[in-house]
Amino acid sequence: LELDKQFAKQGLYIGVNGIILNSNGRRYHQMIKGIGLANLVLETDAPYGANLPSLFPFDVLPKIATQVATLLACSVEEVIDQTGYNASMILLKDS
Repeated sequence: LELDKQFAKQGLYIGVNGIILNSNGRRYHQMIKGIGLANLVLETDAPYGANLPSLFPFDVLPKIATQVATLLACSVEEVIDQTGYNASMILLKDS
């Protein structure tokens, strides 16, 4: 968590993948709560990520967004809007 907070202070984003769906991912869940929505992006880690449906790996993204919303006590729409915005900022930084 402390390392992730340092990354966030530098303007970097932390990717949240299917590991968040594991009930034994307490440290991962704590990290997400400590970082907050402003520094998160959603990802699948396809084709090798955890909890991926084999044919449509992007189908896991709504489940990830729902779990983030639960952990951060906000709406799924807020998660989607903010992480989408964060992802667009990454694209702008690269151009």
